[in-house]
Amino acid sequence: PRRGRGPGRSAAGSRSTGLVQNIDFAPTLLELAGVTEVPEPMHGRSFAPLLGDETPDDWRTSIYYHYYEFPGAHSVPRHHGVRTETHKLIRYEQLDEWELFDLERDPDELASVHDDPEYAELRASLEAELARLAVHYGEPDPLAHGSVVLDQSRARRRAARVAAREVFRLADAGTQVPSGPDLAAKPFTVAALVDGGDGVVIAQGGASFGYALWLDDRAPVVTVSNRDARFEARGEALPATAAHLAASLDAGGVLRLFVDGALVARTEAQVLEQRPADGLTVGSDGGSQVGPYQGGAPLQGSWSDVRFAWGAGHDLSAWAQAARGR
Repeated sequence: PRRGRGPGRSAAGSRSTGLVQNIDFAPTLLELAGVTEVPEPMHGRSFAPLLGDETPDDWRTSIYYHYYEFPGAHSVPRHHGVRTETHKLIRYEQLDEWELFDLERDPDELASVHDDPEYAELRASLEAELARLAVHYGEPDPLAHGSVVLDQSRARRRAARVAAREVFRLADAGTQVPSGPDLAAKPFTVAALVDGGDGVVIAQGGASFGYALWLDDRAPVVTVSNRDARFEARGEALPATAAHLAASLDAGGVLRLFVDGALVARTEAQVLEQRPADGLTVGSDGGSQVGPYQGGAPLQGSWSDVRFAWGAGHDLSAWAQAARGR
């Protein structure tokens, strides 16, 4: 239950026990603003009736939850679950473990009763409800093999619609874009002219979802992380001179690495399933680490003409020539 204020709509001190999720806020605000038709992509439902102390007969009796960000800053294992007014069932996918809490007897969730025979029938019912909600919200079978795997063919179709559009240039040392571009299921290209030693040239995201273009013992590397998988394309060590580095992830999930406009490495990877949580940084990895380095791996050298562009297939030879002022 939550107390709130809604002048002209909610009585002072009124309470509602209706189950509400963060996905409900946008539809609610739309209804309060007079928009009666909720856009199809929205999963939530307006809880405006609850503000008037009216609970619709068909209001939800359970809510679905999924936490993805591991490994990450909070170090909480991935899990998903279902909650009703009286119970909560949780599945830790990577650990292949379950928890079940009786919220009436144990409101602080101190003791799991998942293996208690007394709860066997309820446990089966909640597992079925968890599977139903996963399908309802478009999750591709989160119970299969203890993990959630995006339908890559769907992601590739979506990514193929992203054209090679505007090129963004980031020139200043320590440049940061806190939110960063939304890379979910989209091809992209990054590049920079680098002169110096090892470290991260450009990075966005973290160990769960993200990418990094970096130098390791003067060898150029591009790393992409997508949920449980990490993909890497690595080139040969560079001479002690400036080099134009570029990396692209195309709509088919192929990761490519370029030096001075020439392809030097490629590998089969995956388009990112979600928008990276951490923003874009130049000259270091500013958040959760994408690659197998420590402390953000600040670049030991200089860089210029740093670019981010939507799509793959750009003329990287032209980029390299422009970066060198030719």
